[in-house]
Amino acid sequence: MKDVTRRSFIGLGAAALASAAATSMVGCSPASATNDSDAQSSSSDDVSSDTYATRVSGIDKFAITPAKASELGTPDETCDWLVIGGGNTGLFAAAHGVDLGMDTILLEKNSWTGGAGIGTEVSQAFGDCKYMKDGNQVSGTFTEIYHYFMMQNAWLPDALLVSNYIQHNHEVHDWLYDHGMGTVFASVGGVEAPVGGIMYEGTGVGVNTKLAEEFQNGGGRVYLSTGATKLVVDDDGDVVGVVANSEDEKDMYFSAKNVFIGTGGFGTNPDMVEFYIGEAGTIASKRDKQMGIPHDGDGISMMLGAGAVEGQNMWATAPAQGAPESDAWDTEVDRACREANLWVNERGWRVGNEKWNAISSNYGTAYRQNTSYYWNVFDASAVQRMETENPIMGSRWVIAKETDGKPIPTMGDALDAAAQAGTIYKADTLEGLADAAGIETERLVATVKHYNELCKAGEDTDLWKDPVALKEISTAPYYAIKVVPAWFSTLSGVKIDADLHVLDANGDPIEGLYAGGADASEFFMTMYSHGFGGSCSAFSYFCGYYAAEVAKKTL
Repeated sequence: MKDVTRRSFIGLGAAALASAAATSMVGCSPASATNDSDAQSSSSDDVSSDTYATRVSGIDKFAITPAKASELGTPDETCDWLVIGGGNTGLFAAAHGVDLGMDTILLEKNSWTGGAGIGTEVSQAFGDCKYMKDGNQVSGTFTEIYHYFMMQNAWLPDALLVSNYIQHNHEVHDWLYDHGMGTVFASVGGVEAPVGGIMYEGTGVGVNTKLAEEFQNGGGRVYLSTGATKLVVDDDGDVVGVVANSEDEKDMYFSAKNVFIGTGGFGTNPDMVEFYIGEAGTIASKRDKQMGIPHDGDGISMMLGAGAVEGQNMWATAPAQGAPESDAWDTEVDRACREANLWVNERGWRVGNEKWNAISSNYGTAYRQNTSYYWNVFDASAVQRMETENPIMGSRWVIAKETDGKPIPTMGDALDAAAQAGTIYKADTLEGLADAAGIETERLVATVKHYNELCKAGEDTDLWKDPVALKEISTAPYYAIKVVPAWFSTLSGVKIDADLHVLDANGDPIEGLYAGGADASEFFMTMYSHGFGGSCSAFSYFCGYYAAEVAKKTL
């Protein structure tokens, strides 16, 4: 098999880093997906067959049939703990597996490890971890944290899984602490949640580089550019390995006592996005695609083939706002896109409290519109403010203050260039702006007039916007930026239990199979809440770490 150098393993390759500034992905055209034969009803001796309905499933469409161990012959490699995916989730599973004394193999289909770590900024932490204790940072109690998260997710998550995450969250941070991982800061805070967060040196890339180093130093074996293609099961249906392809060899058989899947969800698979998320998904700007991270749903498809079932909320995503025709994040157009101006839909109606602009609100506002987008409307005076004053809405960072941004002197020139390119709209009148953007003219004019009256009064009696952001829209020229749902990755995959076992249709564990991060359901059940920020990376770290603990006990 192909040798892997230390340099190629740790960190992200140059090609991956270069792709972080990739341009926007053009979404596929929306379509409906229905299959009456999939909507079968439950039945029993005492219950009529039409009493219970079953959600439409994509198993027949996406499942990858596993291979039979009895038909494969002698394995090419064997191990105790086989990890599929070398991103946030898989690297922690691999590194901790080695720590626990398991013979561990990591398969990564790309030529570099790190995955979604390139987009990780802050990782959620509570007051019981060593970093927080060193800084005398006190978070909310476990009771407060649990109830906040469950309420944010409409009480849909698996209660014991959430409990395990909360109780064991400190262990992943303490592991990094004990292995000498440096930090930029460790602090409590956030939009509203009783939690804290840690920004590590090098952010997510730094963490994953540390994990990769510790894994290799501990004797772990890694195969880059080696993608698993199907799971392997024995005659009882237990998972006992995978079949994988590398650049040089096909259909390699890796045998394992336990297999962990952490491949990052399905955000860049247009067919799965269309089926599970629908129109709002196909129009969305996919940040994982922009960053060059292939989240193709292959791990989920392999598990479905082995008997796993989808979570009930497969559309759950880590949301953001997006100006679909703009450049990468934090360009001038992107910053203007999330400034607290005036939000209207294509009918010209105001659609939300623009000051509560914590990414989640942007996503939810766009998602519920008939068109799956809305418009951020502003005027020349807003452009001047953005050029000369701190923005009203600051960084996306979970713990940073709203005013952490700086004035952007190039804002006007950038918006003019975007208008010339046709990616935003600019006009000398509101009527002209409405006509160019496709907004109902009469209603937009009436909405702006009423909004200006609220601004003059200094009180938003409609949607209770913070008076600091009530600025009249009355100085030509006028601008409109389309805002669509966007995501870092999808968040929901196959059903798991509190110990990260993958479950079958009866709710029983599939022996030998574990999943975590964006490949696992039952944790994020609505969408990512930036009030509970840093939980996406922290949950991924927890899944890898904790699954290794559970798997070790089976040996």
